[in-house]
Amino acid sequence: VIKRQIQHASPAAFSAHTHSRDLYNDIGEQQVYQNIDVVLAGGEQYLLPKTDGRGVRPDDEDLVKVVQDKGYSYVRNRAQMHAASGDKLFGMFAPDDMVYELDRAQLAPDQPSRAEMTRKAIDVLSRSEKGRSHGFFLFVEGSKVDWAAHANDPTGVASDLAAYDDAVKVALDFARADGNTLIIGTSDHANGGLSIGRTESKNYTTTDEDSLVVPLRRATLTGEGLAKLMAQDRSEAHIRELMSRHWGLQDLSAKEIEAIQAYPPKGWLQYVLGPMISLRTGVGWTTHGHTGGDPFLYSFGPGRMTGLQENTDLAH
Repeated sequence: VIKRQIQHASPAAFSAHTHSRDLYNDIGEQQVYQNIDVVLAGGEQYLLPKTDGRGVRPDDEDLVKVVQDKGYSYVRNRAQMHAASGDKLFGMFAPDDMVYELDRAQLAPDQPSRAEMTRKAIDVLSRSEKGRSHGFFLFVEGSKVDWAAHANDPTGVASDLAAYDDAVKVALDFARADGNTLIIGTSDHANGGLSIGRTESKNYTTTDEDSLVVPLRRATLTGEGLAKLMAQDRSEAHIRELMSRHWGLQDLSAKEIEAIQAYPPKGWLQYVLGPMISLRTGVGWTTHGHTGGDPFLYSFGPGRMTGLQENTDLAH
């Protein structure tokens, strides 16, 4: 179960073998033929031929038809996913990556939440004959936390971490009832160097919750969501209206407006917007890249892991 596209690095590491993580067409084809019981993600364009008008495959293969011929229930939206029955389920909910959870209600209401996908996957796997007799392995990724941290956008980090937490609760509820399920929660790396507090902030003795948390609570879209709404109109009036309505920011400087307007139309505008909300919430960052700290490791159930572990030992 993936929030991003199924062909991205982490799910690909569990389901394909190529010399480059960027070979989405090759990875997608391998995944189709791996007989994975449940796939719920984005990335449909890598399964469809260019001649289809929706796909990007240069070999003109229609892998969606292959999936359907292999007996999967193939679904494209939240309602179809909930209605699907059978032991094999393949859901593609976006041409490429799925939206952030915070953006879902306004920009993609037909996409399921991560918790809904997790619940459906566990239901299918645990009720199947194979699942009942042999157990199952399920990979769930809270993937766009990574993208938001790269962009230094705390709205995306906080909201998608909360969505990941909702998915963990679904898994924990099942594990507690089942009594024989191990859950591991971790990450492949840290990212962004997020800190609570920055040099421009007040002293901690005079900082209250409102100055830090309220601006984030007001956010109704991530920086990526805002960027989509600004795509066709970057006039100053439109920018100020969107930033006020969705982020509660009414004090944009002329320099900030200029930075938004100057960013390339096909660039990641989230990288410009994220630092603006960070400045007003006292959230600091050290980098747009990865950081070298040890990721957290959480586990629950029989054989649970504790302490400091080598990353490759998790698989064993």
